[in-house]
Amino acid sequence: MGHSPSYEELRQRVLELEQEHRKRLQAEEESEKRQRYLEGVLQNAPDAVVTLDSSHRVVEWNLGAQRMFGYSPEEAQGRDLDELITRFEEAREARDYTQHVLAGNSVEALESVRYTKDGSPVHVLVSGSPIIRENRLSGVIAIYTDVTERKRMEQALQASERKYRAIFENTGTATAIVEEDTTISMVNSELENLSGYTREEIEGRMPFTRFIACERDREKMLAYHRMRRQDRSGAPEKYEAAFHNKAGNLRNVIVTVDIIPETRQSIVSFLDITHYKELQEAYKQERDHLDHILEYSPDAIAITNQRGELIRFNRIAAELSGYTSEEIQGKPPSDFYADKKEMERMFETLRSLEEVRNHEIDFLRKDGTRVPCSVSISLLRSGESEVIGSVSIIRDLREWKEMLQTIREQEEKFKGIASSALDGVIMMDDQGRISYWNPAAE
Repeated sequence: MGHSPSYEELRQRVLELEQEHRKRLQAEEESEKRQRYLEGVLQNAPDAVVTLDSSHRVVEWNLGAQRMFGYSPEEAQGRDLDELITRFEEAREARDYTQHVLAGNSVEALESVRYTKDGSPVHVLVSGSPIIRENRLSGVIAIYTDVTERKRMEQALQASERKYRAIFENTGTATAIVEEDTTISMVNSELENLSGYTREEIEGRMPFTRFIACERDREKMLAYHRMRRQDRSGAPEKYEAAFHNKAGNLRNVIVTVDIIPETRQSIVSFLDITHYKELQEAYKQERDHLDHILEYSPDAIAITNQRGELIRFNRIAAELSGYTSEEIQGKPPSDFYADKKEMERMFETLRSLEEVRNHEIDFLRKDGTRVPCSVSISLLRSGESEVIGSVSIIRDLREWKEMLQTIREQEEKFKGIASSALDGVIMMDDQGRISYWNPAAE
């Protein structure tokens, strides 16, 4: 016969059972608390958290799902999730995800579109995992994160980037983005054309000073590059330099540099002014040639502006007028004509015919003496045919007048001699016409 437990043994056993019971109750209470906590977290999570049974029908539908999709838990529970929140082409994709999870696999943060109760699209990240109990699939948990705003911002950023890249690409000037270490990180096609290098040869491989031919200019630009990152106002934005391309040909460029706001990057443009320089040099040579012709013309030449003020004249004009260059500058032409009525007739001809040819009029010198002159005037016009001034050619007729007077005096003297001659004398002009014959010729 076995040993009967004593009272103390029974009492000890009861105490142990009571202690185990209390521990079990405490564990159950902790489990209930944890479950209520997890349910609270689940309900108040910003994401849509949905649990489904093995037939993919909604079991639990948290507040995040209600806010995101617009269905109340009562409207959602028991519904097939794919039929509830998918539409159109996303339905097939959602079914594939469902079959994948029901097969015991997980889906990790795939981007897709789901739809609200009123049919509005919501861009979401979809995650899903199977719920396994006792080695059997008992359901699925699906989590949807709303990324609509992020998607909108990404699209806006992409649109902005496309816009600015289009501006960058089509600016019409060779342009590059330069990093703080002077490496070129982006170029447009204009810089490819100017440099002769391809985008792949430049981007991430070359410093922007690679194209500058003169070492002194390179050193200056590097100093500006560093200075610009300490004090933007301390370095000039524009300067001229010699640019050499891949073939070694030199081009004259204007370099424009500025810091891109809130970055350490620079935007650098190279404006090719070689053709302009060539035209400028050709224009200078032509202007020098015309200046030489103007200055050494045997006639006096004067040029006026649109207001009729003298702005240019040669040394013969200064000598003819008796004024110094400083005294002539800005004077009106009317100050140089002795006969104002004759001057008005000449200007009337200019206004009606837009030119004057060999008009004889007395020129008035500074000392008050009159000089007989022949004046020709032409209007100067702009490319739009607007009158911008005039050019006058004044020929001093004093010597010609004196010679003419001498010829006339000699002719009268000859006529006096010929009139008393016994032989016939006939005079003819340069056209072969008889201009004089003496009495004996009659």
